[in-house]
Amino acid sequence: MLLRSDVTYTTYKYDQSDSDDIFREGNRLAIKESAIVKNPAFALVVSGRYISRAKSEIVSQNSRNSSFYDPEIEKKKIRGNQIDANALISLFVAKGVSIKFLGESTIIGKNDDKKNSASVFGFGGGLTVSSSKGSSFDLTGRYYIGSSNDGDTNLKGFSATSSIRIIF
Repeated sequence: MLLRSDVTYTTYKYDQSDSDDIFREGNRLAIKESAIVKNPAFALVVSGRYISRAKSEIVSQNSRNSSFYDPEIEKKKIRGNQIDANALISLFVAKGVSIKFLGESTIIGKNDDKKNSASVFGFGGGLTVSSSKGSSFDLTGRYYIGSSNDGDTNLKGFSATSSIRIIF
């Protein structure tokens, strides 16, 4: 079993318009943990991530043209904290062929205005075909369901991805 931990801290500079500061995204701390188990019959990956977001800074533009411009800075959490959980199992069904099943979820908390929360759950599967030299073709499909804004907005969607890796 392989265990992996990642910690990322991100800071942002001000966005500007005509050389004036107008907005700065709040700093962000992301912590991700994952576990990987692999044997001749299957591979299993389970991971989780927590993102903590600080308050952003929004600069008032009301008196910008005044000679005594002293901007007001509003500090506000415009994006809520986030929790992600994912699981993927690949079953090795023949030499160089695997099928995979996956599930994932994302939960985003409310912002300072008590809005923009979301819960999204996805599930799907796919197929990977690999050559002995390491080249591969991967096709994955996912279906998502969920809601945002305290259930006022229903979310549904489908995602399909494919990749081709060629090694000479």
